[in-house]
Amino acid sequence: MKEVEILLDTGADRSFISGKLANELNLPNIDSVDLSVYTFGNKAPRHQKCEVCELQLWDNQGNIHSLSLCITDVITEKGRQARLTSEDQKYLQQQGITLTKSEKTLTNPQVLLGCDTLCPLLNCAGTLHVLKSGLFAIPSKLGYLLSGKQELCQRKRITDTKVNDSGEKTTIAQLNAQEAAELERWDRYWSLDTCGIEEFTGTKNAEKSHVNEEVEKFFNDTIEKRSDGYYVRLPFKDSGETLPTNKSLAYSRLISVVNTLQKDPKLLEQYHGVFQEQLEKGIIEEVVENDKESSTPIHYLPHQPVITPLKETTKLRIVFDASSHCKGQTSLNDILHQGPLILPELYGILLRFRMKNFVVTADVEKAFLQVRLNECDRDVTRCLWIRDRNRPPWVTT
Repeated sequence: MKEVEILLDTGADRSFISGKLANELNLPNIDSVDLSVYTFGNKAPRHQKCEVCELQLWDNQGNIHSLSLCITDVITEKGRQARLTSEDQKYLQQQGITLTKSEKTLTNPQVLLGCDTLCPLLNCAGTLHVLKSGLFAIPSKLGYLLSGKQELCQRKRITDTKVNDSGEKTTIAQLNAQEAAELERWDRYWSLDTCGIEEFTGTKNAEKSHVNEEVEKFFNDTIEKRSDGYYVRLPFKDSGETLPTNKSLAYSRLISVVNTLQKDPKLLEQYHGVFQEQLEKGIIEEVVENDKESSTPIHYLPHQPVITPLKETTKLRIVFDASSHCKGQTSLNDILHQGPLILPELYGILLRFRMKNFVVTADVEKAFLQVRLNECDRDVTRCLWIRDRNRPPWVTT
């Protein structure tokens, strides 16, 4: 058994291991594949043949993951983890979080995991923490990972240009990160908001524009103003795909979330309090099961806590995962249209700020909770939660 450094790359669809490590572990070749590798900035692919070996990976929970990895001479250049601010370090210590890699040591990844293998390792019910510098402490089965972008980064210096074994030039820029303000926008939840979105390029722009017009028309035709607020419909695609219940996955995620929260009774109490508050305000409602078969699809959404300690109001949010799905099945995000971007352009706002001596800003509290979902679409946004926080979760079937 050997401890190795791993690079997680969500932009890669294959996973790799360095030839040096494969030789050290005496991993036998089980297959060979012909790859077309697209490198950054190049339109034409580079064709190469790679041997494939199998690696047994143990996570921090003692589980074994069998990985099929392509053998390559070089994974990447050595690098250094982002430097944490003193506030970040203090917060991580208070939360009892130990990162998988010290920021004071160089990293030399010997394994790269792409989308074909990394998802099971990231399917962890721990709490996502947003640090003051803008970085994320992301839970995984390999421990907490550091990711994201530090605000107000300034370039300190650029190292010499190097050439790797494949003849490609690599320029390494070292950044000196300053303390940043807290990120408050929804793009923090990138892993939950961008899944299932289709990107249009070239001639598909016209198709995207047409679809957005139809989605906006559907919104205007179906929105209702009632005495207690506005009611809207979900913009389902006409793809004909069947939406599964997702109940077993939501239940397994519920068990993991509850087990994690029970380690911090105060956090569990806050989490439960959010559900109770939303139930009392009519934001959510308890499902009343009946013997009649539902005429609308039923789908359950897993959820998890996201802690933002520096926010003055909502320090803990419950985030629902509409991109979750079992293998080979569709998620709720898969069958919903993204819709057009209707937010005002940022540069216009900034220019108008410069026109007057005084400006006033305001924010709607829990803005997305002020709009209600039409009753006919609510069954696809079901979730599971516990009645008794002192007992293990269970559901009726």
